[in-house]
Amino acid sequence: MLVAGLLVLAAFCVWSLTLHAAPFGDLPSHVVRADIVWKAFAKSLPDPDSPFVVDFLLRSYLLGDLLLGGLVQLFGWGLGGALWSTAAFVSIPLSVFALASKLGFPRRSSVIAGLLSTYPATSQFFALGFHHFQIAAALLLVGFGIAIEALSSRKNNWVWIAYWAFIVLSYFIHPAPFIFGGVVALLLGCHGVWKYRTDFLSRLVSLWLPFAILSVLQFFVIGSSESFVSWGSVSDKLLRLGSLSVRYELSVEIALLACFAIAGLWWLLAGKASQTSHERNLWILLLIFLSIYLALPRETTTGFEVDSRALFFVQIVMVLIVAGRVISHRGGMPLLLLIGIVAVNLTLVGANLYRNNRWNLQYLELLSKLPPQTRFLPVETGPWPRPGNFMAHTAELAWFVNKSVSPYLFSRTNANPQVYFDYRHPLQVPVRTWYRREGPITWSKFPGYSHVVVTKPVDLLIMPPGHQVVWQNDFGLVLRRVDF
Repeated sequence: MLVAGLLVLAAFCVWSLTLHAAPFGDLPSHVVRADIVWKAFAKSLPDPDSPFVVDFLLRSYLLGDLLLGGLVQLFGWGLGGALWSTAAFVSIPLSVFALASKLGFPRRSSVIAGLLSTYPATSQFFALGFHHFQIAAALLLVGFGIAIEALSSRKNNWVWIAYWAFIVLSYFIHPAPFIFGGVVALLLGCHGVWKYRTDFLSRLVSLWLPFAILSVLQFFVIGSSESFVSWGSVSDKLLRLGSLSVRYELSVEIALLACFAIAGLWWLLAGKASQTSHERNLWILLLIFLSIYLALPRETTTGFEVDSRALFFVQIVMVLIVAGRVISHRGGMPLLLLIGIVAVNLTLVGANLYRNNRWNLQYLELLSKLPPQTRFLPVETGPWPRPGNFMAHTAELAWFVNKSVSPYLFSRTNANPQVYFDYRHPLQVPVRTWYRREGPITWSKFPGYSHVVVTKPVDLLIMPPGHQVVWQNDFGLVLRRVDF
């Protein structure tokens, strides 16, 4: 049964490597930025002819960009992006397996934990292309597995160094997991003080040292211009508890989530806790992450949701609690149901990614009709199937097609956290969703764009006055502005 689950996991990884059109929400923007950042660092000198500028600053996200950019240089943007997405997916089950092993789970339970973690590994973060976050979270999980080993070891200098390395690598790929990691470090530290009565001060220092240094860097050296605007009501928070598991088809995935919860509860009731499963500590950790989710604000001034990231770790801890239960082979029906749900989930995700990949290929055909090095304005008319903004950044791939530039790349100008990257000559730009939210705009306010790429269906009456249709397919149109 477990072998079948592993084969399903391997098949999904192979399948995801064939998706060469970046069918994950934000991924096109990340791939383009990573390519530009990597080339800038490789040259070590500013390129005055580039439409972008890259500051050589030590910042979060930078390491992830360099790793992704390296894949793009080696394999091209299509396969390089697919490798990055596959790594983001498979890093979660591998890290959960490693953490479960360090927690003392039997090998069979560790494999079950890894397989079940494919459910949170394909959450909205995966569908929307938040792959930096997933890889950083995986590194954090491995780091704490190493810390657990270090807490129970006397000769642990090299083990602590490995732990510090994983925490630092995680931070420089994405900063969010490091915030939650501080909570886990506190829990592990308190547990270490209670269990190991000697050397507790050195153990606490060893656990907290990387978080202390990175906190100073993040909050005092780098700083943040973000402010929180919405906390959300308690009822709203409770209703959104399962939102991370709903990606494409609302009714289907709510049913799938319910089945997963029922099967997990069945497994918990049918089994018994292993003496080495740390179940009590995991339940405490689950309550802590739920408390963080309820306490964190929902949105920042730039619209970023911050509380839902805690739900990712809630799901991981729930998987560990379920897998930590020992159950006889004769009582394998709940396990069979769980593995079946894993297979159905990966099939559902794979089918939707194939659809999105096909649509992105049609969009790329539109982008290929733009003149080289064009400043153009992409317009998404929607509405699209869930997730609602999966087409939000596909237009950025024009950089790879003919070096054309979309104004919506993640950058300093667009108030994104990747402040080391920006446009050399930023142009005024309408809100990306203006077509669906605001209707007609005053085109004279945005004079820098010679072409418009717009998806169908579209009302051409609110497009630039006197435009000419350069080319179209079933997916959209390329318009040239005659007033440019």
